[in-house]
Amino acid sequence: KIIKDLKTRNIFGLAAVAIMVIACGSNSSKRDKRNVISQSDKVEQREERNSNSVTLPNFTQNDISGQPVNLHKAISGNKVTLIDFWASWCGPCRAEMPNVARIYERYKDKGFGIIGISLDEDADSWMTAVQAMDMKWLQLSDLNGWNNEISSSLGIRSIPFTIVVDSNARVLAVGLRGEELERKIEELL
Repeated sequence: KIIKDLKTRNIFGLAAVAIMVIACGSNSSKRDKRNVISQSDKVEQREERNSNSVTLPNFTQNDISGQPVNLHKAISGNKVTLIDFWASWCGPCRAEMPNVARIYERYKDKGFGIIGISLDEDADSWMTAVQAMDMKWLQLSDLNGWNNEISSSLGIRSIPFTIVVDSNARVLAVGLRGEELERKIEELL
């Protein structure tokens, strides 16, 4: 019985590790996109029953210096904003970051902004990664990892994950990366 229990625990332990690796490294799934849209749609239906658009819910989280930032207020300062869910420990997130930085530099003067939402739990790791990757845009986190209030409420299950919104926080695109992301930003601006 003890050996059977240990085997069962090892199988579940390996499965948990595999799920974490897959979640970090996988492309955003259609299910995740539907969850984000579904959650946003529920909020919008309560707020704007006659509108056909999906609006990102509003949140407040601390920036990297510990100051609270209202998500909708930050979004309203840009024509188009990329909400980028990432973490310092996520290899695919770090691999995508040079592309995100290049897009930011190319379009920041045309009304494009980025809000990074980190799923880190350790403030030092988060701050070190932001500095090391020269992420010059707004960074937010509640340092609750996968239990981040924003990502949890939107049903995000894998990172990197992106949401493109307009100045009114209306969702324009979900789950874009690489060239596909840049094409969409160029088209919108």
